[in-house]
Amino acid sequence: DDGDDEDESEADDAGSVPEAIAIVLVVARGREELDAFLAGVFWAVLLGGLGVSLLAVLLIWRAVSLGLRPLDEVATQVQALDADSLTSRVEIAGPPPELEPIVGQLNALLARLEGSFEREKRFTGNVAHELRTPIAELRSLAEVGAAWPDDPESTRAFFQDVGSIAGRMEAVIDDLLLLARCHAGTEGLEQEPTDLRALVAERWAGLRERAAARGCTLRIEMPRELTIRTDAGKLGMVLVNLLGNAVSHGRSGVEIRCRVEGTGSRWCLVLSNPAERMTPAELDRLAEPFWRKDVSRSSAEHAGLGLSMVTALGNLLGLQIQFAQDEEGLFEATLSGGGLILERSAAPVGAVS
Repeated sequence: DDGDDEDESEADDAGSVPEAIAIVLVVARGREELDAFLAGVFWAVLLGGLGVSLLAVLLIWRAVSLGLRPLDEVATQVQALDADSLTSRVEIAGPPPELEPIVGQLNALLARLEGSFEREKRFTGNVAHELRTPIAELRSLAEVGAAWPDDPESTRAFFQDVGSIAGRMEAVIDDLLLLARCHAGTEGLEQEPTDLRALVAERWAGLRERAAARGCTLRIEMPRELTIRTDAGKLGMVLVNLLGNAVSHGRSGVEIRCRVEGTGSRWCLVLSNPAERMTPAELDRLAEPFWRKDVSRSSAEHAGLGLSMVTALGNLLGLQIQFAQDEEGLFEATLSGGGLILERSAAPVGAVS
């Protein structure tokens, strides 16, 4: 029996599977070389990036400096300008296309400033001239009056002349003050419905005697009733100056034509008369205070402020004003503006007075 048990035990041991054994294999290597290599790469990339960035900054700064050099030249030249050097112009050799409009506009501005300063200088001289003459006349009359103090007739004539001269001076000063208020924007307006035809006829009535002396007549061509909203007093001053200019400086013995048209809310008045030929430069100076052609310089009736008043009052009233003359000498003054509120008769009606 024991022998049988041992055989069975050996058979059981021969058929059993041995248990699995886990084996872990660890391989280690030092990181010193790898860490050194990675650190070298890091610093190379960092320093290379900084170098490239610095180089890019320098290149950009250089490019911007070269690009802005024309602007620096413009700034230097403009800084050197003052009221005594307005005849100078900004000049740059080969400016970039982007800068050419700026240089052009700066030079145009300098030209306008130069013209304005020249007009101011002429204005100052003309004011002195206009006031010096009547003051000299007053002093002369004072000397004459002092020489014959006991002559009643001479004294009466003396005071009449003094009053006439003082009136001329007062008129010039009043016009200058009105011009100053218009330019400063402090002159008030009183808008009201105004019959334009009646206003033209009314202002012409005050000039009819002077016009008759020169053989001039006025033809009014406009709708029978054309009403606009404006300051009648100031528009009347514009009309009387234009009509007076046509009578005094136009050709004698001619018909002055005044035609008016209205469309929608706009109206346009054109006053035309034959006149002495003027050059384009003279037309540009028509509205300059105290400017007159030499042939009328000695006239005491006109101070040369009429068309200046027309321009200043026209701007205050919101009117567009143009002066032109054709090849045959026909001078035209055109006023156009808004505020048309009634046009009862569309067909123009002509009348001569």
